[in-house]
Amino acid sequence: MGVLQAVIDDSGRGQGSPLVLGGCILPVDGWIAFTDQWKTILDEPPAIQYFKMKEAWGFNAQFRRFSIPERDAKVWRLVTVLLLHKPFGLRVVVDYDSYQKIFRGKVGKELDSPTFMASLEAVSVVVRSQILGNLPSDAPV
Repeated sequence: MGVLQAVIDDSGRGQGSPLVLGGCILPVDGWIAFTDQWKTILDEPPAIQYFKMKEAWGFNAQFRRFSIPERDAKVWRLVTVLLLHKPFGLRVVVDYDSYQKIFRGKVGKELDSPTFMASLEAVSVVVRSQILGNLPSDAPV
């Protein structure tokens, strides 16, 4: 097993909604095959530069000129890449309001952020997953 690589994105930035970190983990060589297939589907007509589900659902930005069948076909083609490669899924949710009530101001200023807390928890999820055998324990991440 080679080096594992995590690709993580965030949603929500403390505007009253939860902060969510979500991502996938694969070996580096797995990401190479994944991204090649992902890019092929992005480039298929009607082509898009990147994928965001919010845009697909709302028919805006990259999906503004798509019909419902075109959108659904593109999304399902991208889902097939995920199903084929089976990345390890990672998610962390920090409720912003709870963070404000419970943690805000109780740690050092440099660390006082729901994003920092979520990032720490993401690392913890990976370590626990390695301990539990859901990820290779000998693979650096």
